[in-house]
Amino acid sequence: RRSIENPAAGEIFVRINNFAPEAVKTTTSLYIDDKLADAGEVQIEPGASEAYVFKIALDAQRVARVSLDINDSLLSDNSAWAILEPPPHVQVTVVGSANPFLLKALNASGRFQVQRASAEVITPSEGTLPVFVYDGEAPESLGRAGYLVFNAVPPGGGFREEGALVNPVILDVDTSSPIAAFLDLGDIFIEKARKMTFPPETRVLVSADEAPLVALSYVGDARIITVAFDPMDSRWPIRISYPMFVTNAVNFLASGGPEQTARRFPAGDVLVLNGRAGVSEILVTSPDGSTSALQCDGDSTVAFGRTGRAGVYTAIIDGREIPYAANLTDIRESDITPVTRFEAGSASILATDAPTRKNREIWRELILFAFVVLMVEWYIYNRRTYV
Repeated sequence: RRSIENPAAGEIFVRINNFAPEAVKTTTSLYIDDKLADAGEVQIEPGASEAYVFKIALDAQRVARVSLDINDSLLSDNSAWAILEPPPHVQVTVVGSANPFLLKALNASGRFQVQRASAEVITPSEGTLPVFVYDGEAPESLGRAGYLVFNAVPPGGGFREEGALVNPVILDVDTSSPIAAFLDLGDIFIEKARKMTFPPETRVLVSADEAPLVALSYVGDARIITVAFDPMDSRWPIRISYPMFVTNAVNFLASGGPEQTARRFPAGDVLVLNGRAGVSEILVTSPDGSTSALQCDGDSTVAFGRTGRAGVYTAIIDGREIPYAANLTDIRESDITPVTRFEAGSASILATDAPTRKNREIWRELILFAFVVLMVEWYIYNRRTYV
């Protein structure tokens, strides 16, 4: 994460899980562009986890890799990568009442150019999209931009309000999304919210017991993050997760949304790349060094699915090299301990030991027996000859 006081500095947070039955002592190392930058020693007890924080510079684009000095049964998850980027300048237009907590969150990073004006006056700079934040009201129409909408129903595209929620309870937060990463929303106590339905191309980021509370939707060229309640009707504005969410949401919307995969994604996910007008081919170099040539469709968007190997994938778009980091960081995949109990709905099935019939290869024994017989015959033959 980037420092609020100094956007050119930041930290890399590392969590190491030990699924082995014994304690593990290892060295965790930070490499910047394949050069050792820092290292530290950690000891993790059986079934526990330990955290480690590296200080980093975020003043230029670099590739960071954190590795563990350990030889275990699953080597693929002993390294993780991240793409370090310089602080961007994002143009943000605020429409609506804009509570003071929202304005403070937008101005805290020092990277957002915030203005209170009509949407039409924004001219996006190269490489960014305009971002509009609506507080308490919805945009009249949706264009090629990013929209963060609080306590309102965006127009068309499958958005509908179907009632109200009273004291909704948050059940799940999709922390795998860069928008909701590291957010703790367990104690924000929402008084009321809108019960909404969303377009088919929607990813629920925060869900309550009856309906989604925060969702990311794609409607044409628009990317919309909808918050179905007024933060002022909760304790959220006085929690650290509120400015974190606003910063994450604006950064995501400015980066290009579905047309450009986040620079860090789970290995095996589809890498969605967006070329420029006139670009007909995108080259992707995989961590193993192989190169794939991808033909762009009419809108210069292409999907690359051969991302099963963890590491850095480099896309060459119109002469520019853009790295993407694929990581194996799901603890459910890293825990390769044999399962002793399997849950299937309401049923719980215990693992049992049972004999298994299988074919046994005995050709080695037969060859050995034949060799012994030959040696015996050879011995008898030679004894008879000398007699």
